[in-house]
Amino acid sequence: MFGYIYPDFWIGGQIRDRAKKMELQFPFFLDVLILTMRAGLAFSLALEQAVKIVPSGPVKQEFGRAISEIRCGVSRTEALHRLAERVQLPSISNFVAVVSQAEESGGSLTQSLNEQAKQRRRERFQKAEKLAGQAPVKLLIPLFTLIFPILFIIIGVPLYLDLQAAGMF
Repeated sequence: MFGYIYPDFWIGGQIRDRAKKMELQFPFFLDVLILTMRAGLAFSLALEQAVKIVPSGPVKQEFGRAISEIRCGVSRTEALHRLAERVQLPSISNFVAVVSQAEESGGSLTQSLNEQAKQRRRERFQKAEKLAGQAPVKLLIPLFTLIFPILFIIIGVPLYLDLQAAGMF
């Protein structure tokens, strides 16, 4: 039974860990991409350069795979849509939508990506605030189970002994 259920739990944990790493690495990747585009590189070259600069991890792997697909003849939009389908993260899906929309409308891709990078930073900050707000509640469990009983013993035993010596018990 254990050998049947454990692989599903293990793979699920690996998927969650990979998604967390992607969420952490993606804002940095986006910043590098914007910087290289502002330096004058076209989107495709900036994407390749950003993949080279980003430290190894799931973002580098997935965008490297998208670049490989583009080199093999798949359109850039299609390769990015495949990336979004593989990863299934809202931030990556938004990135692909922004790139596709800017490509179709001919708008400024750098400006759109800059706004998206600001949004990713804002989301990350809000997530950190939420976790910080949950910390006091999570600290109550160890407080009530470990610290308060010891405190009651420290205060209660001498009080009990004094009352017993006085003849109250």
